[in-house]
Order: sequence, then structure tokens, then C-alpha cells
Amino acid sequence: MSVFTQYSHGQFNWVDLNSHNMQEAIQFYGELFGWTCDAQDTEGGPPYGIFMLVENIVVGIGEMDEEMKSSGMPPFWNSYISVDDIEATASKVTELGGNVVVPVMDVMDAGKMAFIQEPSGAICALWQKGTHFGASLCNDVNTFCWNELTTRETQKAKDFFLAFSSGLIRTTSNRPRNTTSSRTMTA
Repeated sequence: MSVFTQYSHGQFNWVDLNSHNMQEAIQFYGELFGWTCDAQDTEGGPPYGIFMLVENIVVGIGEMDEEMKSSGMPPFWNSYISVDDIEATASKVTELGGNVVVPVMDVMDAGKMAFIQEPSGAICALWQKGTHFGASLCNDVNTFCWNELTTRETQKAKDFFLAFSSGLIRTTSNRPRNTTSSRTMTA
């Protein structure tokens, strides 16, 4: 079991689901993985919950707003990368040819987040911890353990992520030629 109390700069530390129907998704994943959901007080913000397994935090879940749902957007999972200084990291993203698509914002006292788009077009999130550092249990059965980017522009994505954080990516030769894999590795 991989229990975490912190993450290093550049490690994937969190995933969350943006669902169409949060209650249905909570029931589905609860039955599938044995997760329980702890509803969060978002102080009037959109509904959000944290899935737990064996008293450990594993992933998050939120519900899309009506605009996203009515546009036909399917449910999707976000991957978050732990950063020490989110403002500096967001600036670095721009310097490396990426875009900050959702600017840095406070998420109450939990931390700060921003969403970025790397040069090949994929979107992920940055997370600077406050009271929430990320998943306390991962890389184990019924927890998140793999973050992967499949792109037609592998070299562009690889160059970006290598410059962004040298420990973030690992490419594998036995995968399709346009796949770059990222995995949180523990010592």
C-alpha cells in the first residue's frame, strides 16, 4: 500500500471526476471500487466530494454545471500535478509554449489550482497544497496509479514535460508510437 503525506514538485498528486450526475457516479464507483464519498462544504460553490477507501483519501468528484452538460461535454477525469509555487509554474508553462486556460485561483483553504494546456493540446491541472495535498492512498488496488497522455505530437509534449519537470514523464517503447506515459513513482 502506498500511503502519502506529501508530494514533490512535479508529481501527479490528484485526480477528480467531473460527472453529469454526481449521485449516480458516487453509487457507481462505490459499488465498483468500494469507495465511500465525503461531501465537501464548498461554501456555496459547485458540489464536490472526496472518495475514501480504508479511511484514506483516493480521488475527488464534482458535478458539471448546466452549461457544460448542455454543450454535450462527456464526463471526464482531471489529472493534477503538485507544484511548490503555482504562480511561478504557471509562468513557466507560458514560457515553454503552453497556455494557462484557467488562471490560478484559491480553492478555499484547500490550496490553489490552475488548468494548463501543453503545446500538443492536452489539458491538466496544477495544484499547490494548502490543507489538501492530494491523494493519501494511490498506486494500489482500487486507487489511481497511472496518468497517461496519448497525442499525435509526442515529441512536442515530451519536450514540454521534460522541461516542465524532469521526473514527470517516462516513455515506453512497447506502446503505440504516439503515447507518452506519466506515472507517479515512489522511492
